[in-house]
Amino acid sequence: MNKFLNNLQKWVLIITLFLFPLFFLPITQEFFSTNKFFLLVCGTLIFFALGAIKLLFTRKISLPKTPFDKLLIIFFVVGIISIIFSSPNKLQALYRIPDGLGPLLALILLYFALVSLPGNKNKMLIFNILRISSYILGVIVIIFFFNPLSGAQLPPELEFLKSKTFSPLGSRFDTLVFLSFFALTEISMVFQYIKEKKSFIANIIYTVLLLIAIGITSYTIIKPPDISSRVQLPPAAISWFAAIETLKSPRTALVGVGLDNYASIFTLVKPASHNLTDIWQLNFSVSRSTLLHIWTTMGILGLLTMLLLIVYVIRELHNLYVQKDTMTNLFIVLGLVVLCVLLFLPPSYVIFFMLFVYLAALTNLINKQEHMSSFQTIDLKNLPAIRIIITIVTLTLIGGCSFLALRVYAAEYYFKQSINAFRRNDGRTVYNSQTRAIQLNPTNEMYHTQFSQVNLLLANNLAKKEKLTDQDRQAIAQFIRQSILEAKRVVQLNPQKAAHWNNLALIYRNIINVAQGADAWTIATYRRAMILDPNNPLLRLNVGGVFYSLENYEEAALSFEQAVALKPDWANAQYNLAWAQFQNKKYDQAVLTMQNVLTLLPNKDSEDYKLAQQNLEEFKKKLPEATEASQEGELQIEKPQGPVISPPIELPKESGPETELKDQPTTQEVTPQVSPTPTP
Repeated sequence: MNKFLNNLQKWVLIITLFLFPLFFLPITQEFFSTNKFFLLVCGTLIFFALGAIKLLFTRKISLPKTPFDKLLIIFFVVGIISIIFSSPNKLQALYRIPDGLGPLLALILLYFALVSLPGNKNKMLIFNILRISSYILGVIVIIFFFNPLSGAQLPPELEFLKSKTFSPLGSRFDTLVFLSFFALTEISMVFQYIKEKKSFIANIIYTVLLLIAIGITSYTIIKPPDISSRVQLPPAAISWFAAIETLKSPRTALVGVGLDNYASIFTLVKPASHNLTDIWQLNFSVSRSTLLHIWTTMGILGLLTMLLLIVYVIRELHNLYVQKDTMTNLFIVLGLVVLCVLLFLPPSYVIFFMLFVYLAALTNLINKQEHMSSFQTIDLKNLPAIRIIITIVTLTLIGGCSFLALRVYAAEYYFKQSINAFRRNDGRTVYNSQTRAIQLNPTNEMYHTQFSQVNLLLANNLAKKEKLTDQDRQAIAQFIRQSILEAKRVVQLNPQKAAHWNNLALIYRNIINVAQGADAWTIATYRRAMILDPNNPLLRLNVGGVFYSLENYEEAALSFEQAVALKPDWANAQYNLAWAQFQNKKYDQAVLTMQNVLTLLPNKDSEDYKLAQQNLEEFKKKLPEATEASQEGELQIEKPQGPVISPPIELPKESGPETELKDQPTTQEVTPQVSPTPTP
């Protein structure tokens, strides 16, 4: 029985390792990393469940002894501390990919499973399994580069298979790292076989295959097929600013801003110069560097633990080099690859997977080179009750983890069903699927955000009816209340993220013409968002639009001036400022600003240019009232959109943001320095 369980454990790990680079399913919102994580959870839990059952037969516990186990456990403990003291949404931080505590625990369990792999006499077994996966991955990358499915009729959820950049790993950088890792392994095997005078023809073929796939992946990164497939990396400078920012507080200096909370510090520290880049509207949830990300989210304790782990790896590699092991050079090169990836690429679950696989393979090499036992055995032969208790407790914990993981995965499935239904314009299924997803996983911020917008959309669609019945008004009020409730729930889950306050402000902004008091709620919520994202010109533009709709043109002009100061090359901000100046009867300034709009529009044949030119002529005539022209381009006055209901719907007092604002520390709003009125 013991031999059977050992073989079963071994094959569970082999299948899990083999499938990890290739496994994906289009039944979750994110096809790749999500499913790889749950595959890993499934494989490791089955492995340790079999180990618990095996305890009843072997009557002993075998604990692996490795050079890295203590540091990995310390790293996990630091993650726990970071969540407890820093992460606002502590439950989401448990399962968030790639840097959540659950994904980290799954990788640590994988490490211990690999170093205790039953019957493992091959020191390269781990790499050999993944080498086969890399061959298949390389073939897939090459085939899809030639777009074999371009003319196929595929359902909408499988349209991604028509992409020339498709890879089962998802990210092209992950694909590049994985293929490079095993291309170097193949090259090393070629030299090794030449030295030992063995046949290496197959290795040459595999090497060429991997190099071709690497070349294709590199080409699609440098020259993407279209704009939508461009790889956007987080700015390195802002990543450094975010890490340094954590040193301003003793708590964040030690344990960081918390797992799954990088986005909050990114918006806080990004400078106004970021608005001059092509990615100024993007907010990143990861750092440019994996090490900087660990520093930012887990503090100095997390960074020091990771650096100490690197030092331990260098020490073990030096020992192998002294002993002149034939595989030492390969592991040194692969170690340098892993280090470069940690230094220069954003964190991803594949990158963390490669790190832990490398540590496990290095550990197995060390144990076999030193001919030492890698296990510490605890004999429970004379303690049957203890054996039974340990088995029951272990299986109970595994069962509990499986149940929680299943709920999280089921929620992902239902949320993906809502996305598919939205594409089919099936509103009922969208609503029901998102409701079910939230019921299964009420701590996921994205679910609540999307559900708030779905309820707002339903309210707006219903409000467009020409004649509203009392039942319609009740339904509209219910949708609006639900929309506000969901948006406020997101703010409560993580009040440090500006995007959540922006979403709540967007909800209020869209019901200004429908609900009493929504205008004041909108302005108050936008101001909270601006505290958390002080250099975001879009927030200034939006709040200026609210003031403009309320005919408070002085405040509108001030907000638009701030938007222009933050992004002087943004034609729409200049356009809104010109109109606010015109409404304030500052005609000279309005003319100068509108002339500046024209200089920012390169295409003189565009609708935007014609509109701005028409408005400029109107300004020059100093008409007492400006007539709004048809706006078909990007230029538009940022006034709240949405239907008008008369009389307005009265919402309960708790629909306002007073409670959420009261719970937040009072912080002085950061006001950007306003530049002089632009001139042509």
